[in-house]
Amino acid sequence: MPKIEHLDAKTIAAVMATHQRQYLTGHLASPQALPHLDDPVEVGLSQYQQFTAEKPHYHTDNTEYEYVLRGCTKIMTVATGEVLTLGAGDFYRILPNTAYAQKALGDTEILFFKVPGGNDKHLAEVTPALAEWLADWER
Repeated sequence: MPKIEHLDAKTIAAVMATHQRQYLTGHLASPQALPHLDDPVEVGLSQYQQFTAEKPHYHTDNTEYEYVLRGCTKIMTVATGEVLTLGAGDFYRILPNTAYAQKALGDTEILFFKVPGGNDKHLAEVTPALAEWLADWER
């Protein structure tokens, strides 16, 4: 039967006021505050109220797509040390088995998609040099 499902902006905003990351769709194993639409593709929002560094990781099965809605993020390909600085309107893709480190300035919001979805996250090794990079926005 044809159907359109939605999550209203008021509900999303209320939940994101107290959570850094919430999924909009996905077959999610862990509970979350936001009601989500069951779907094999994972779609979510990340909001960084202050400078934040994510734990370096990679996905074995998922391709990750990210669109910066506002603010600024830096992402490093761990294997090469290449760093991209991305701002509002920038879109990027991270292929499976690409270990990356990411940090964001405060007031940054990112819409992300993981295809095919599912929890395939693996933490990457954090060398002293990588830890220094993650701790300092200017690097």
